[in-house]
Amino acid sequence: DLTYCFDLEQSYDCLYCFKGFKLRHCFNSRDCIESAFLYDCRNCQNCFMSWNLRNKQYHILNQPFSKEEYFKKLKSFDLSSNQTIEKLRREYWDHIRQDAVHRAHFNIQITNSDGNFLTEDKNCHSCYFFENSENCRYCFRGYKNKDSIDSVGCMSENIARASMDQWGYGNFCTLYASSCRYSAYLDSCEECEYCFGCSGMRKKKYCILNKQYTKEEYESLVKKIETDMKQRGEWGNFFPLTASYAGYNYSLAYIMFPETKEGALKFGAKWENPKTVEHVGIRAEDLPDRIDGVEDGIVKQRIICPETKLSYNISPSELQFYREHKLPLPRSHFDWRTLNRFRPLTLMVRPQRGTCWYCKKEIDHYYSPELRFQKIACVDCYQKEIA
Repeated sequence: DLTYCFDLEQSYDCLYCFKGFKLRHCFNSRDCIESAFLYDCRNCQNCFMSWNLRNKQYHILNQPFSKEEYFKKLKSFDLSSNQTIEKLRREYWDHIRQDAVHRAHFNIQITNSDGNFLTEDKNCHSCYFFENSENCRYCFRGYKNKDSIDSVGCMSENIARASMDQWGYGNFCTLYASSCRYSAYLDSCEECEYCFGCSGMRKKKYCILNKQYTKEEYESLVKKIETDMKQRGEWGNFFPLTASYAGYNYSLAYIMFPETKEGALKFGAKWENPKTVEHVGIRAEDLPDRIDGVEDGIVKQRIICPETKLSYNISPSELQFYREHKLPLPRSHFDWRTLNRFRPLTLMVRPQRGTCWYCKKEIDHYYSPELRFQKIACVDCYQKEIA
């Protein structure tokens, strides 16, 4: 149950955390060890229900304790109880909303760039979840991109209007292309160059609609196709949503940009209506409050999610993990858990105009009013407040 986390070990239920060990229920924390319910903490160890800490140890609610006092106090919270965890989760988010200081953006080591969740980017504008890239615009989720525009989930150079284009160069309107060059309108192609309108091709050159041509024939025909598409206003348009592999509600887009069925159909997406199946199994609400009360036979039973009515199971290795860390069994379907966990990040990808909580100057930030965060600060004030 980790979402957008990297280099974590023995951790559970975390969002946007990096380089941590034995973290539980943390959000936006880095280089932390054996801690729970942290928000925006760095290089902390044995801390609980805290926010904006730097280089701290044995803190609870941002208050310092001795080592002995810390572990004694921690036991009083009864973290092996599901009811306690849910109560603490609500308190945790109350502290994030009311007490934590929020930097205007989540960007790290950027130069002449704007957007949110950027890491080591240069000259990147209106980009989100973007890393180690240069000279890009209107890109969402990418790594090591250069001179590109309108891309999603790519790692290529000199591309435009592409999705999941990896290690490519000079491509245009491609979907799931890998190591392709100088091509357009490809779908699921690998190691192709100078191809147009092809699907499922590998190691091909000078192909149009999966048909082989000579170089001269290819160049002449592509030029005619391009002219014809421009006349009809089709050139430059990405594949239509009606051609998507799955319905909007079964896509990654639905996780990042939740939408109703009516809204998705309005902008041309497909929507899949899951079959109604009456699963027979254990109600999630009836699971034992603590992992100690769970028997081995749980791995052979269905558990019915109260929100989705879908069934899910607990694998033997999963049960072993919960027991080792004294974690209560999850009470909802794994897809539902992922949606809820990722939800805060979906509310941080649109520019907002606001006022710094401290200096009162107008600033651009990325926190939706729906989050109800109070102490949003400009970068300078944030750095002054969070030593």
